[in-house]
Amino acid sequence: ADTKVVVIDLDLRKPKIHLGFGVENNVGITSILIGRANIDECLHNSEIDNLKFITAGPLPPNPSEMIMSQAFEDLLKDLQERFDVVIFDTPPVGLVTDGIIAMKYAVHGLYVLRAQYSKLEFSQNVNKLVDMHGFTNVSAILNAVNTQNTYGSDYSYGYGYGYGGGYGAGYGYYEEDEVPQGIKSWKRFIPFLK
Repeated sequence: ADTKVVVIDLDLRKPKIHLGFGVENNVGITSILIGRANIDECLHNSEIDNLKFITAGPLPPNPSEMIMSQAFEDLLKDLQERFDVVIFDTPPVGLVTDGIIAMKYAVHGLYVLRAQYSKLEFSQNVNKLVDMHGFTNVSAILNAVNTQNTYGSDYSYGYGYGYGGGYGAGYGYYEEDEVPQGIKSWKRFIPFLK
């Protein structure tokens, strides 16, 4: 659509964007915020026209403070001048404060849940974001829904992308041997979403 888009990895604890795009994570957002690199040195081209990305960079000792800094606000202003759309990839909202801080800068928040994997309690976080933090533009996305053997279809199709993982067991935010209690059906989320 000729829209210039940049994805920035704001998960400064367990970054994944560099893995999905197959690049190193040597420089990135943290490098820019501490003044060791500029945007042009950290901006990567993707295989998709008009889509660029910036990796997280070296892991800092103070991720939340970096996102609350004036340097971060200056970075966002610069990116808004260069791009039509700026997408943040944040850590799981509710597990660490970084995601909540970043959402304060967002025009629209997308809360992603994985079917038969995300804990049911995570769906309740969407309402908390609205009620406790005053976010008014938040949408929930349920991905990885099994459409096989559903009403009216014996096959499935769709558009999607993957970055080789998500948040959950084995991805660093939960105990490695913990098995998340998945949901039985995506319909169980509906009562918890306003």
